Amino acid sequence: VGKGVCFDTGGLDIKPSSGMLLMKKDMGGAANVLGLASMVMAAKPNVRLRVLIPAVENSIAGNAFRPGDVLKSRKGITVEIGNTDAEGRLILADALALADEEQPELLVEDPLWRMPLWRPYDAKLSSKIADINNVTTDGFAGSITAALFLKRFVEKTHSWAHFDIFAWNPADRPHGLTGGEAQGIRALERVIAGRFG
Repeated sequence: VGKGVCFDTGGLDIKPSSGMLLMKKDMGGAANVLGLASMVMAAKPNVRLRVLIPAVENSIAGNAFRPGDVLKSRKGITVEIGNTDAEGRLILADALALADEEQPELLVEDPLWRMPLWRPYDAKLSSKIADINNVTTDGFAGSITAALFLKRFVEKTHSWAHFDIFAWNPADRPHGLTGGEAQGIRALERVIAGRFG
């Protein structure tokens, strides 16, 4: 599963103009899973691979979702919108729920650094009007709480890994040019080949 936010203005919780300059890159997770799928299929392992790319543009319109709205997810979990700029986890949640319905052996979504899914942070996602809020009220531990939010949409899958990646080089570096970055793809291809190859 790879996040495909084609452009992200932040929605009604709009980003400043300087924050929008690179928002065409918010589809790096989608690009990474397509690259991974290409590598896996070229290796021809004995595996059925399904790639899900939830794609969206987060913009302002008359029908845009608003802070305080409560949305019902594919899984039936109600989500209070604490911030419209946390749209990526909403689309990933529905794609993960769809993938989880098939009870896959391995479910992977979008340099790797392990972060704890520290359960006490779950309370930061509480809502008085829904099952869960899409953001914390204090903005604390954003990557961890995003993963904890998404974990609620995965129950039947045997193995799950979440990668919170930037997938973009803002400037030329020794390991890559400015633009899209295939973070973690080689490592994931090795995991899949080792497990199913």
